[in-house]
Amino acid sequence: MNDPKTNVKTASKDILARLMASEDIAVEHRADAQTASFNTQSRVLTLPIWQDMDDSLYDMLVGHEVAHALWTPTDEWGQEMGRFGDQNIGRYLTFVNIVEDARIERKIKAKFPGIRRDFYA
Repeated sequence: MNDPKTNVKTASKDILARLMASEDIAVEHRADAQTASFNTQSRVLTLPIWQDMDDSLYDMLVGHEVAHALWTPTDEWGQEMGRFGDQNIGRYLTFVNIVEDARIERKIKAKFPGIRRDFYA
């Protein structure tokens, strides 16, 4: 099934995400999503539908969010957020998210070396 606004076959991306995650995660393609995301508690991967989106960009987003599914711990993530108090949570969350993104992207590229070209593109 193709979305008329993109060149991406969303049905094949659903299968790709579930296979990479090694579990039956739920995948949603949403035009109103501003970015890709993965909810570690509900196990729902949300992918945006952007105009002129190519396969490399979509695969990179899938790889990144699947990496969260595989390696971002739900419990530890939530516990760490309150560590420095409510007034600093925004800054701390940004810092932890950047470090976490770098960590999981390194791991997904090691697990699936073919996805490196999508991150490069």
